[in-house]
Formats: sequence, structure tokens, C-alpha cells
Amino acid sequence: MVVARSRWRDPGFLVCAVAALVIGVAIGQRIAYYQSIGGESVMSVAFFLVLTVLGVIVAAVVWPIVARLLRRSSSRAFASVGMASLVLAAGIGGGIATAGFTGSTYHPPVTLASTASISANLTGAGLASATVSGAAGSCSSEPDTLRVGTVEAFDLGAFGSGRLRGFLSFGTDGGVDGWAMIDGSDADPELLPIRWAGTLRVVSISPDRSSGEVSLDDVPLSVDAKLPGQSVGPEWPRMMSGDISWQCQPFTE
Repeated sequence: MVVARSRWRDPGFLVCAVAALVIGVAIGQRIAYYQSIGGESVMSVAFFLVLTVLGVIVAAVVWPIVARLLRRSSSRAFASVGMASLVLAAGIGGGIATAGFTGSTYHPPVTLASTASISANLTGAGLASATVSGAAGSCSSEPDTLRVGTVEAFDLGAFGSGRLRGFLSFGTDGGVDGWAMIDGSDADPELLPIRWAGTLRVVSISPDRSSGEVSLDDVPLSVDAKLPGQSVGPEWPRMMSGDISWQCQPFTE
């Protein structure tokens, strides 16, 4: 459809064209976003395309009616709808083509990892303390940040008939949840792991959480709620106390 040059000088015509272009680019970038996710998101792409086609059809039906009510030319209304459809299509194509440059496509969250040095002294009634200094561990960042999100200790020392592993998780509210578990006790899904877990008290911590110390103040042993004390043998203390400190190496991007 050819649009007369004089038509482009009409402010209302230009506003319609600009609006169609902006909407088209927005739809195109949204389509590109869902395409970059893949899988079930293809349905979302189809939804946007169907919605766009329905919008053009509705405009083709409603706009001439509105034009007649306003005593405007129906041919002018159809020309506007045709022009808007072409500009909308161009905007969608442009939005899809430029989505990668404008950061509108999906980028999976990036989680960084580094090694850690762990020190700990953990005690429980009836058992010798588990003590380590400079033990191996790992740190993982929060998605797309350099702030530490979790710390894992591979070996916190001998405790009773086993050896302890540890895990710390940092919350957005500044709290720290953690556990110490007998390594390998979680191998059988039918048995409850021998694990002491709870919210830990922060003694000190750096702003990016790359180093710090937490205290275990009578952290309880996890037991089966239906059979308290029977899922885990009586040789394991029902409370654990002590402290864990860590030092993460810098993340490498």
C-alpha cells in the first residue's frame, strides 16, 4: 500500500506510525527473549504473534467505524491501518534483530566458584571434638554477583565413628543457616542423615561474605518427627556447639 507523501505530514498519522513502531519493537524484543529461552517458551512466542495478528484485525475493523463516527474518510482510516500494520511488522523484525545488542535476550544467571580455607572446632556430649584448621572447602557466589552465597566444608574432622562435612548458606536478611553432617550418612534415602542443622549466630563477616566466623550455639540433631530419637542412634549427641570460620579465595570471572 502506497502512502502519499502529504500523509506523512499529518501529525496524527505520524503519531500512529511512531506508536506502531514502538509497540512493534517491544513485541519483537519480547519474542526474542522467549526464543532465547527455548523449550516451552516457544508457546509464548506463538501467543505474541497471534496477539499481534488479532490486534491488526481488530484495528482494521474498529478504526474505520471510529473514522465514520468522527466523519473522517474510511479510505484514510484503512490507509492508516495498513501503514500501522507495515510499521508494526517492521518494528517486530527490528526488535528481534536488535534484541541481542540491547540485552533483551535471556542470559542464564552466572554463579562463580572458588576454593576456601576452613577452620572449625565442633563439640557434642560424649564425643571428642572435631577440630580442623585450614581445611579444604569451596565458595559459590550468588547469581550474577561477587557476593558469596554458600560455603561448603569438605572435611571438618573426625566426630565419633565418622567425619563431618559442613555447609553454610547466607540469607538476604543477613542470617546464616548451616549444618554439619556425618559424611556419607545421607547415602541411603531410607535413613535419616546424621546432621545437626539450624540458624547460626554470626560472630563476624565481611561485606562480601568472603570471610567470617559463625557460632553453633546448641544446634540440634535432626531427628524423624514421627519417631523422635529412633531414626538416629543414641550414640550421637542431640546438640552440637562450636564455631566455623572461612576464607574464600577471590572469584575468577
